[in-house]
Amino acid sequence: MQLLSLTVELIWSLPLIVLSVLVSQTLFKITQTARPTLGVMSGTGLGILYAVAISLFAGPMVTAVAIPLLPFMATVGALAGLLSNTENLRQAIKPPRVYVFLGGALFLWIGFFALRDNITSSNSYRVVVVKRNTLSESLQWDTSGGSINLSEVERKRVQEAIGSIDGGLLTPVLSLNSDEHPHRTVIIVMISDVSKPIHFTMPDSGVVIFIQDQDGTWREDRCGAQPGRNDLTLVPVSGSNVTRIQVAGPFGTQSSEVSISHK
Repeated sequence: MQLLSLTVELIWSLPLIVLSVLVSQTLFKITQTARPTLGVMSGTGLGILYAVAISLFAGPMVTAVAIPLLPFMATVGALAGLLSNTENLRQAIKPPRVYVFLGGALFLWIGFFALRDNITSSNSYRVVVVKRNTLSESLQWDTSGGSINLSEVERKRVQEAIGSIDGGLLTPVLSLNSDEHPHRTVIIVMISDVSKPIHFTMPDSGVVIFIQDQDGTWREDRCGAQPGRNDLTLVPVSGSNVTRIQVAGPFGTQSSEVSISHK
């Protein structure tokens, strides 16, 4: 997988290499002298812009590639700029020039991973879908077992949000996690699959409960949780009694499907 990702990104980087060489050589002609630092800076900048452009035009393909695109393209651009703005290869790898390049590349990669981990942690979530079978007169949880766990506090909050007047057997049927330690939790209580797209806003932190009533309308229980930055959408799958759960995050959309009506 890593080899395939490297091959794909090397192919994607070919236009960047050509562009970086052209810009670097143009700078060389203007200054009439070798400027490796200018070559590295211009190549790095072009690499970042090129990675952003690819991400905008081929978002799902980019997220599927194992090697991070932005630091990879920035490194390739910087290397192309360095090599094309020196008289020969020996001059390019001559200390301390090569140490500056390697140090900058290392800083770029470490900084990228640190920033990505921070963004991922702050946007981490857990989405739990709970099926509510209204044939049951009393409101209770299914005790037959299952791999999806909710804490006692979360179970109690769900029952309080639904209300003691409404009955129903509550069964967790789907759990969609973006991280082992999610920053916020969304619990969706469904009676039936949706017939049209339903949009919700994820909380900034804490637990939010969205409840589908028998007439198809929705209500929510935020308990003080503030709206966050990610959108959650329930989408009907055409020609089937299936609902697709989609969560839009900073690095793409995560989705899963569940069937409420025939489960």
